[in-house]
Amino acid sequence: MVFSTILKFGTKAGLAGGAVYMSVNSGVWSKDTTQNAVAVKNFTETVESRLGVDYVAKIKPPSSENVVQLWNGGVETVIEKATNAPSYMSSKYVVLKEKFRNSSQ
Repeated sequence: MVFSTILKFGTKAGLAGGAVYMSVNSGVWSKDTTQNAVAVKNFTETVESRLGVDYVAKIKPPSSENVVQLWNGGVETVIEKATNAPSYMSSKYVVLKEKFRNSSQ
């Protein structure tokens, strides 16, 4: 049980670390806009060559109004969760305390 949990975590961490490593090496996070454009072009060509369809061209960039609404919605959600965190955590603490108390008897 513990081994499979560690194996799952290790696999996920390795995949995430590999994705970050590859994106850094390809220039996705660079401040140089020409390097970013080359990275996007390489990604587009790779997707098209492997899938045979121009999927990247079908992706529409979000409108600026939509981005603002999404940003504001995210900020509202974070503030709401942060506001409710103390009561949520105290209720979970009570539940866990009861489970430990019942398991020790």
